Amino acid sequence: MIKILDFYAEWCKPCITMGKILDDFKLEEPDVIIEKLNIDSCSTDLINEYKIRNIPYLVIFKDSEIIYKGSGTINKEKIKTIING
Repeated sequence: MIKILDFYAEWCKPCITMGKILDDFKLEEPDVIIEKLNIDSCSTDLINEYKIRNIPYLVIFKDSEIIYKGSGTINKEKIKTIING
């Protein structure tokens, strides 16, 4: 199982771009779970847990294990590379 946490803000232009990339990725990979978390309304504990300092910020899990954490916009090919190892 693959799960992606997408930490974003509505006012963040790179976050909007990353959101569109993830929406396109979801169309190609419908089994992937994508959870979008607005940093302006999500728990401070969650933000601190993942040490989020910049957005967009992705956390990618494969079988409940974190395989990627990072800020910035990445493309679909990079996401596929991360997931497929």
